[in-house]
Amino acid sequence: TKAIFYCNPNNPTGTIYSKEQLLGLAKLAQEHDLFLISDEVYKDFLFEENQKIFSLAEIPELRKRVIRLFSFSKSYAMTGWRVGYLHSDESIIREILKVHDSLVTCAPVISQYAAMGALEMGDKDLIEMNQEYKKRRDLICNHLDDMAHIFSYVRPESAYFVFPKILLDNIDYIDNDHSGSLSWKFALNLLEKTKVAVVPGVAFGPNGEGHIRMSFGRSEEDINKAFGRMKRFFKAL
Repeated sequence: TKAIFYCNPNNPTGTIYSKEQLLGLAKLAQEHDLFLISDEVYKDFLFEENQKIFSLAEIPELRKRVIRLFSFSKSYAMTGWRVGYLHSDESIIREILKVHDSLVTCAPVISQYAAMGALEMGDKDLIEMNQEYKKRRDLICNHLDDMAHIFSYVRPESAYFVFPKILLDNIDYIDNDHSGSLSWKFALNLLEKTKVAVVPGVAFGPNGEGHIRMSFGRSEEDINKAFGRMKRFFKAL
């Protein structure tokens, strides 16, 4: 093992790691001489006032261990432009560039100029997106509260996902013969019966089993429509 890779804010849960949790990772990395690779692509999605994302790069003695990853796909809705960046100590960057130059050389020039434009002029759009995603977050949580006998969940603090746990013990309503896990069977059944697509939790590792990931990246109308279908389906069981 050479590194600990973590996502903060987290996908699929939408939660933000506390400083204490991150310091626990740092202690582990120091004890075993590991790098800390921090995926921070959702860092600009903050729904509450005075929210702050702590970075281990703020600790001087960890600067040569931490590699922070960022993307324009999420914060600036530039999916498909394929441009991002990272932040680390100069000595680490030099080694990364040796490999990067052999793999991709650079992002397309037009993507780089678009990214510069986003950084220079995108603050207003970020504020508007956060306001909109907060409304959608609250909406999807209200729907999940209505289905408390079906799902339990942790309220997302960032990103545009929620990761509810499936509470139903009786799975006789699942009539597909998928040989995989409960979350796979549940997700496929939901898609077949309601035409609502979710991601099975096991796709994010064994600890995700028994959960599904829902996105509130769609419009409020689509969210209401999707939950209307799910509520009718489970009510009829």
